[in-house]
Amino acid sequence: MIDPTDPLDTLWKVPAELGQGFRREIDWREGLNLSIDDYLLHQDLKRRFEAHEHPIQIGFLLLGQYKSREEEVGAGINWFCGSGLAGGGIHTAFS
Repeated sequence: MIDPTDPLDTLWKVPAELGQGFRREIDWREGLNLSIDDYLLHQDLKRRFEAHEHPIQIGFLLLGQYKSREEEVGAGINWFCGSGLAGGGIHTAFS
């Protein structure tokens, strides 16, 4: 259950004109957070990201695919990585 008064548990709903679903971010403590994306888009969507700290990341992509400057990831892929800094750029989520 999401507590709307908790600033460490945030839910963004995908606008109906773009698709359906949500992105949820939970900050458990400094440096430890969980992001859950569960959405379906009507068409491909590009978002710009700034460079940010990136000590360790664990990810799982159950369905769909996305592409960034460095990689293209499809369903069934998981990853464990860490570089200290994640480069910014364009991230494309496919419909």
